[in-house]
Amino acid sequence: MEKNIIIIGAGLAGLTCAYLLQKQGIATIVLEARTRLGGRIDTIQAAEKTNIEMGATWFGSKHVHFTQLLKELEIGSFAQKMDGIAFFEPMSFEPAQQFQIPANQETSYRVQGGTAEVIRKLAASLPSDSIKKAVQIKTISQRKKDLLLTDQKGQTYSASHVISTLPPNLLAQSIQFEPALPEQVFSIFQQTHTWMSESIKFGLVYKSPFWEKKGFSGTMFSQCSISPELYDHSNYEGTTYALKGFLSGQAMHFDQEKRKTMIVEQLAKAMGPEARDFIAYEDRLWSEEVFTHTPYKSYVMAHQNNGHEVYQNTYYQGKLILSGTETANQFGGYMDGAVSSAIRAIQEILRDDII
Repeated sequence: MEKNIIIIGAGLAGLTCAYLLQKQGIATIVLEARTRLGGRIDTIQAAEKTNIEMGATWFGSKHVHFTQLLKELEIGSFAQKMDGIAFFEPMSFEPAQQFQIPANQETSYRVQGGTAEVIRKLAASLPSDSIKKAVQIKTISQRKKDLLLTDQKGQTYSASHVISTLPPNLLAQSIQFEPALPEQVFSIFQQTHTWMSESIKFGLVYKSPFWEKKGFSGTMFSQCSISPELYDHSNYEGTTYALKGFLSGQAMHFDQEKRKTMIVEQLAKAMGPEARDFIAYEDRLWSEEVFTHTPYKSYVMAHQNNGHEVYQNTYYQGKLILSGTETANQFGGYMDGAVSSAIRAIQEILRDDII
């Protein structure tokens, strides 16, 4: 029997699902609520054509599924720069301590051209009309032979199989299921941590890497300032220069101008007045991204229920399959988890003998 497959979400997991099915000669439709692709991968181009990762950035050699995808897509990677003097701020009233990061630390890698290059190449591998943006699915209804999806405008889509790549908590609170999914399953959805949901990321662009000239790595850790982590974010070619890091949760209570002032003063205090000579500042509060974050019903810990057994099951007689990084039983919350969850979802599709 001929089948048609709808994928909800055009982030890394969703586009990887579509890419893998395309390789099998199986067409799909990808429905994305945003007006851009990538989900929690979002590489923006700031001043001086400097790429700043507002979302997913790093991966390791142990992330074999993501590494293999990069190889297939012919996308290069490079080691995160960590050599040179790093800083640690233990207390606000003490100067930052300087130290050398041990050479035996596990290497983190970045994607050449920005992480969004993965999204671009995945999307380019698909037919141009297979991805529909600004489509918010509101209901999924089970019928005898298929599933019926309805979007925010009342338009309907019929599918033999649906792969949802939405964060489970967002899925539970934004889409109505008819008939309802089992209560235990729905409860786990709502108690699953959404990767990136609470993160606040920022980047500062500079004309030149002043930190390198002073023998600094661009790395800083702090227990007392607004940024608990900071890293060199210059590009692979060494033609654009930036520092990028995370802001603490308290930063969400300040406006962007205040956040910028506080982080620049933190850097200037440790690295010198050159830190004030930036040419652009960017930041992203992921808690404000409504197609990623929705408030939890109760307290949820980091990575809670990522990879839970309910995500390894299918629903509505195998017609509804759950994917996305939170569903991965290994490296949940990482890009590798997104890719491995896509592989598992496609295995479910192929197991259902749809070819």
